Amino acid sequence: MQDVKRTYLFLLFLTLTFCTQTQETTETPALAEAQENSGETANQEREAVEPSLKEPEVEGETSAETLAGPETPQAEEMEDEKPETTPRSSSQDKKEALPSQEEKKEKTPPLPDKNEGKPQTKETKENPEQSPLANHQAWNQLLKKYVSAQGLVNYRGLQADKESLAAYLQELATHPVQDNWSRDEKMAYWINAYNAYTVKLIVDYYPIGSITSLHNGKPWDVPWIKLGDKTYSLNQIENSILRPVYQDARIHFAVNCAARSCPPLLNQAYTAQNLQFLLESQAKKFINNAQYNALGQDEVKVSKIFEWYASDFGSSLPAYLNHYAQTKIAEGASIHYQEYDWSLNE
Repeated sequence: MQDVKRTYLFLLFLTLTFCTQTQETTETPALAEAQENSGETANQEREAVEPSLKEPEVEGETSAETLAGPETPQAEEMEDEKPETTPRSSSQDKKEALPSQEEKKEKTPPLPDKNEGKPQTKETKENPEQSPLANHQAWNQLLKKYVSAQGLVNYRGLQADKESLAAYLQELATHPVQDNWSRDEKMAYWINAYNAYTVKLIVDYYPIGSITSLHNGKPWDVPWIKLGDKTYSLNQIENSILRPVYQDARIHFAVNCAARSCPPLLNQAYTAQNLQFLLESQAKKFINNAQYNALGQDEVKVSKIFEWYASDFGSSLPAYLNHYAQTKIAEGASIHYQEYDWSLNE
């Protein structure tokens, strides 16, 4: 009985051993095949990914270089059109990512100077020839040097300084009035021109006793003042330009005819900046100066200027005078005109 059990157990052991070996033999090829298939699949996936990391070999493939913006001919042309403030390094990697904000700032062209190409103003110009406006500084210096506070002129001194006067007249001649000048710029130019050329007329003939001794007593009618491409007389500047164009009676207290009874020559040049202030100041000074006008409430003795140019002062001379007069004049006050002294204002 024990022999039978022993035999049975031995046969059971052999059967189990055979079955285990058979299973291992069956599973090993399948497992190897599965691993081999898995490896091939991984290789295929890796090979599919790797081409995108390599230089493109076939036209139409997308590479990292393409995404980073390779330097195509069109991009190079656009690059050439932009002024660079900092030169790019020749060793810079062309496959770098999109430019940073700092690099964009470096490539941004500087803003143009708003004043570039434009004529400079009197305040900023370095070369007067670049400005379309006449520079009255030289005339201002001559007036301060040779004209007193009372308007008396040192013609002998000016005669010795002809070159400075000629330089200013050349400034006027080469910078005539332009349409784009302001009203005050134009007006200041014509007043300065009238006064400067009157001074030149006297200097050229000095010594003389009166301006009326020149050109048969009519020096104002002679056209000899060349400004730009036009030639003017003193009368044309005053009666064809200053009076009719600007219609400002204060002009009569600014222009000077080189005579004692003429409103004094101001020892300062007129400019667009000071014009209105000086015109008002000159009018007030002249009207209240007893040397030229004697003002009373019921009677006035005034300059011949108020008679010669009566229409410029409105319908009522007392009303005009009262705008500046320290003594108020009655509307019905009697008006007399004083004799005009044509002797030289020196």
